[in-house]
Amino acid sequence: MAEVKRILVACKLDESDERVLEYAAALAGLKNVELHAIHVLEGNTAQSSLQDAILHAREELERAFPPEQVIKLKIHWEVRVGEVASEISGYLKEVNIDLVIVGSHSRSTLTSLFTRQVSTDLLRRQFCPVVIVPLSHSDEAPSLTRIADMLHAEFGSTISGDREATLNRIRAAITKSFRVVAERADACIHHLEAIGVLTWQTPPEEDTVTEDGSVLCRLNPAAITETHGALNEFGPEAAIATSPALDLLQRAIRLRATDLHMDPSGADDDNYSVRMRIDGGLEHYCNLNGDLARHHIQQFKVLADVRFGEPFAPHEASLRLPGTTFDCHVRITTAPVAGGESLCLRIQSKAAIVRPLAELGLMSGNCETVDEIRSRGEGIVLVTGPTGSGKTTTVYSMLNALCSDGHSGNVVTIEDPVEFNLPFLRQMNVDEAHGLTLARGLRTMLRMDPDVVFVGEIRDAETALTAMRAASSGKYVFSTLHTRDVASTVTALYDLGVDPRSMAGNLAGIISQRLVRRLCTECRERVALNDTDRRYLIEHEIEPVDEVFAARGCDRCRSTGYFGRIGVFETVSSNSAIVDAINQKLTEDKVRQAIRSSGTASLIANALRFVIDGTTSISEVRSMTR
Repeated sequence: MAEVKRILVACKLDESDERVLEYAAALAGLKNVELHAIHVLEGNTAQSSLQDAILHAREELERAFPPEQVIKLKIHWEVRVGEVASEISGYLKEVNIDLVIVGSHSRSTLTSLFTRQVSTDLLRRQFCPVVIVPLSHSDEAPSLTRIADMLHAEFGSTISGDREATLNRIRAAITKSFRVVAERADACIHHLEAIGVLTWQTPPEEDTVTEDGSVLCRLNPAAITETHGALNEFGPEAAIATSPALDLLQRAIRLRATDLHMDPSGADDDNYSVRMRIDGGLEHYCNLNGDLARHHIQQFKVLADVRFGEPFAPHEASLRLPGTTFDCHVRITTAPVAGGESLCLRIQSKAAIVRPLAELGLMSGNCETVDEIRSRGEGIVLVTGPTGSGKTTTVYSMLNALCSDGHSGNVVTIEDPVEFNLPFLRQMNVDEAHGLTLARGLRTMLRMDPDVVFVGEIRDAETALTAMRAASSGKYVFSTLHTRDVASTVTALYDLGVDPRSMAGNLAGIISQRLVRRLCTECRERVALNDTDRRYLIEHEIEPVDEVFAARGCDRCRSTGYFGRIGVFETVSSNSAIVDAINQKLTEDKVRQAIRSSGTASLIANALRFVIDGTTSISEVRSMTR
């Protein structure tokens, strides 16, 4: 057989496709080749409903593959109308397909009309190899009751140990017993958790998770009701009632994406590119036909109550999502661009928006500085960094810690927009369409007897001066800025017209931060420290070691070598050296020298400490400043 570069799988879009698609995806992944999925609509479809049928078929094709496969494989979807064998034969010639995969319910003869039409024609006329995947009714997905009973027989009522290890044991048991792929086993586990068959808790004698991460997994097959047990399919669709747009969003969440982008490819190409930002990197997910992409965008707009009377205006809003299914906040931004309309969804987990300060990545010295800043109780605290560096999470976590410490004062915020409604805050949303700007909202809030004020972002001179006046009046003010590090924050405030004496007198502290990717703990590998990296460590006053960890790549991290992110911080509490430097309006370099002389490590130095302990890699730290 000649070298295979493109594989075509013929889909009927019914329950028999599952085994065929799993086989085709596995083969395409093994050979690292393109996978083309085609569905042919019979030519007798009514013309009035043909467009809807094509749109529906494209949606079904898009959802036929788990998101992990879509992002890992090069998948192309095609829907055609006409006679099955002719349309597939035509596609073979156009795309130069090297191998075709179809399914048959017979293991010996081509009894399926679909299989006979396609494979016989191809074998006789196109000389293209055809792989026939045998299907059997016995291969149907087992019921949830059978799965739960199997797990209970295998493990009993409880499983104790590390949560990830326990999940791996459960996943292995399901894949072995029922011969399903890992993605379907994961979907089954998610469904069993959703209906209460699998529950997690720390051991009864412990107040918190033990040092080795030991938790109890409880198995309760009795939690399955008649309705649950009747479900034969346990794919992602079994756990949620979804539209195509919500299904795409659910896939992004499963891949841990923080942003989802849909952009037109160009004025001459009626296709849209779908990309997802995962662990800080923007990755291509798939291409969508223009009609299908616009259908998705319209569904997202409906969920956000966007006014359809203004199709050529940019829009910003929040999606209204079913809370039982989506434990996250999603903000939508749309804008008219060349070739159509561009959409961006910012996805934020509700569980991650307010976190204990110790979990953000603050090292011992940083924690002490942040505690000192929080203990001041007045002045202005600035959290800085680029977009998407976790500034809002840090501020929310500090305000939560402040309230948890017994602070009984009035805590108010003015944000653009309010990203999360938090019970311990009184939050005001900027509405520039009605004249409510950040500066005006801040002035209004200062007349509402606040003790603590959070200004979402200092963007202009008016907001900066108002925030500084609030701090000088005894209020405790928090805000964010887009700057490189602590020293550049001082320069930015100079540029906004803040008087150096006012800044020196009111500044409580500055926290600058970035996010770096964590190395995947399942595949990271030790490598010798080369001379260039050794000099890099010494340059930033970090004691070199003989070996460090580097990224390799595995299935868990989708071959990237990284899984998750952690914060890197530079924290400065106002002290005499900083105050003197600001009062004298020294240059940025001089301010930076004063900060270092006070014993504060730089962002890069703190990031390199994560390299030493194996949390991240030197290449990731270097990319942080590019």
